[in-house]
Amino acid sequence: MLETLRNFAINLGEILLIFAGFALIERARPAERGQRFSAAAFNVQYLFLYQLINLLLLPAVTALVVDRLRGLFPSAFGFFKIDGLLDGAWKTVAFFFVYDFFYYWFHRLQHRWPFLWAQHKLHHSEEALNATTTFRHHWLEDLLRVFLIVLPMSMAFDLKPASAGAAAFVVGLWPVFIHANLRLHLGPFARVVAGPQGHRIHHSIERAHLDRNLAAFFPLWDHLFGTYYHPRREDYPKTGLASGQKVTSLRQALWLPFGEWLAPPADARRAARRVAIAAWGAAILLGFTILEVAARIVFPLPAIGNFNRIEYALTAISPSMRNKHYLMNSTLAWTSEPDHAGSTMRLNLYGFRDAQWDVLHKRAPRIVFVGDSFVEGFMVGDDQTIPAVFARRAREAGQDVEVFNLGVGAAGLSDYMKIVQDAVPALKPDEIVLVFYANDFAGEPPFTPERIRPPFEPRYRPAWLPRIVQVTRRLIAGEPVALRWHGGPKPFLAAVPDPTNPWTTREAELAPKVDPDVADAMRRATFNPHAVDELAEYAIQFRRVVDVSTHLTFLRDFLAARGVSLRLAYVPYPAQVSDYYVPFKHRFGGRNVTSMSGPEFQVQAAHIAQVAEGLGVPFLDLTPPLRAREATGEHLYFDYDHHFRPAGYAFAADALYAWAAAAPPGK
Repeated sequence: MLETLRNFAINLGEILLIFAGFALIERARPAERGQRFSAAAFNVQYLFLYQLINLLLLPAVTALVVDRLRGLFPSAFGFFKIDGLLDGAWKTVAFFFVYDFFYYWFHRLQHRWPFLWAQHKLHHSEEALNATTTFRHHWLEDLLRVFLIVLPMSMAFDLKPASAGAAAFVVGLWPVFIHANLRLHLGPFARVVAGPQGHRIHHSIERAHLDRNLAAFFPLWDHLFGTYYHPRREDYPKTGLASGQKVTSLRQALWLPFGEWLAPPADARRAARRVAIAAWGAAILLGFTILEVAARIVFPLPAIGNFNRIEYALTAISPSMRNKHYLMNSTLAWTSEPDHAGSTMRLNLYGFRDAQWDVLHKRAPRIVFVGDSFVEGFMVGDDQTIPAVFARRAREAGQDVEVFNLGVGAAGLSDYMKIVQDAVPALKPDEIVLVFYANDFAGEPPFTPERIRPPFEPRYRPAWLPRIVQVTRRLIAGEPVALRWHGGPKPFLAAVPDPTNPWTTREAELAPKVDPDVADAMRRATFNPHAVDELAEYAIQFRRVVDVSTHLTFLRDFLAARGVSLRLAYVPYPAQVSDYYVPFKHRFGGRNVTSMSGPEFQVQAAHIAQVAEGLGVPFLDLTPPLRAREATGEHLYFDYDHHFRPAGYAFAADALYAWAAAAPPGK
């Protein structure tokens, strides 16, 4: 909200600076001398209200109309693609010609249809035409432009941000020029390009000039449709409304059309009553609109209502997974007290550790990372996870990609299969990068047809339905309602006596295996209480091969049928990389294990490599490069916790990016 207000203030300041610049030019060569300063002052006062109302209404209306329709019918939008700074001369001219075509007919409707003229006449009531007249439009006009100009232009053109900014600048600045109180005769060029004199004819009170020169940029449209009037050199007529009606107060400016629409001129008393009713009605409407905008700011909702991390999280381990509310714009905490480290993880509206996703508008090739806590990024900051670093490397290389983080702490292979089957129709990725961790495979049965999920059908939230109604419905139904702002961190793991902490019921069994200080941290869940004896368990597990051929075959075929490429990667357990970590693991069990760096503990990665090669799926085993880096004396994992340090995540992301860049999908 503060950022929005800051942008509003900057925008208002920029407009006032432009007005000041044009005021100096107007003084040098005015079309009409002796204009009252009060006229410009009134317009500046109205500008503040006009821009404020637009700030409250336009984003919501644009989202409800343009963004929603683009989401429903994406193929109907962006027929012409325009890259940076309008992408060449012909595309620039084409863009403004088409824009002016839609503007011409919108403008012509305003002059021909009494209903629209009632709100447009505020603009024409200006008797001292000057640069500040530019924004003397009724606030309803910009809402109508969304339907009659913004929507068709969005269907015709797909502008990159740089071009969109340049277009907005020209569309905003040119009207200031043509409204300027400037004695400037363009001669024969007036038939080609709109200027201050030609537009002054449009504002003239003389009968011959009424409803003429409607185009904003190119009089070509006036020529084609019979509304062009070519000004003579001395043509600088008086401006205003031919009826002589004046607008002298901000209140009158704001409510002008409502009085026009509802007041029968023959009955002044009844007219006043109806104007009052209209004003109250408009005030109520504006109040509800402001309330709706506030509700959309405070209570965000995901575009897809049935895609959420809770469907794939292991609720038996983390109490924070019991309530969906925790997984919408919430914050989770993971701590390793023996390492004197930890992390807080900000989740988005879908419960994943990532920025908010614009799932409806795919602006670049979309890469989705799937995995467990190594993808989610336990023990590091939000901008240090593997997907975050990968995305940063792509941007640094000039690649335009969207990278999504679908890491789920404590997930395994079965969960990945579910995530991929649902994420493809929900997020429409171009590539899935599935990152395995060494402990993902314990007890995993073969993948059979019975385990194929029913086709996921995204349930899109109706953007047109007022947010107030949606929030009320969720509250009545007892469903969670997320806030725009992330709350305080909730622990991923629970302390004793929570039943999800094994020390609650197995204290006598676990305590002899764990050093007292580490045991105390486990009881308080400031160190993973499930890590007791993990070294001994993994020494057995890592010697066994879990056949994943049925899983990977299904994934390859499932994704290929939908035009999505697949990559696989493997992250080893710290002790598989270096014996350095073994003594630290001994402090919480497995003291009979002295090393896990032998080839007998690497059989699962070798099996995945063999299956992937047979399926033609790219696979990267991170064990060799991690071992090479560890051999230099740099330790990439934490000593006690089994996750990467920040340098480890960066190293893994760099390796993945270099591998992906060297062999793009299909190569």
